[in-house]
Amino acid sequence: RTKNKMTNKKWTRVLTLLLALLMLGGMLSACGEKSEKGFVTLVLAADGAKEVTYQVNLDRVKEADGLIGILDVLKADGKLEYTAESSDYGPFLTAVGNVKQDADAGVYVFIWTSVAKDADTSEYATTKTYNGTTLTSSAVGAGSMTLEKDAIYYIGTVKY
Repeated sequence: RTKNKMTNKKWTRVLTLLLALLMLGGMLSACGEKSEKGFVTLVLAADGAKEVTYQVNLDRVKEADGLIGILDVLKADGKLEYTAESSDYGPFLTAVGNVKQDADAGVYVFIWTSVAKDADTSEYATTKTYNGTTLTSSAVGAGSMTLEKDAIYYIGTVKY
């Protein structure tokens, strides 16, 4: 009997250890979200504030909505709020997280992108560098932006 009790104790320890390892493996695999379409980076930069960065899984984004689709995913997750006004050119962003328009002061929400197809090629184009990548002001509205794996979308403000 004593021998069986020792064996039962050993088995209990082994099973407990295996269960703990399985639980740990499950938690670690949940951290590495998988994606067929890839991820994009959204950066918010209000004047004088620290940049806030989000990684968004493109599998969750309605592609036809452009950047608005990315914002919708983050809004649904409770990570940020945004407001947009309707315009003839699609949604016009007036606030995204801590980046806000102040029309009275001539401050407007502005977007820079790493997606070449959407880049402004006019003489008014501006650039910004983020983590070694040069971003160019967007020539299209938020609702028309191209979604691309590994793209960076940078939202800040400009003053006119």
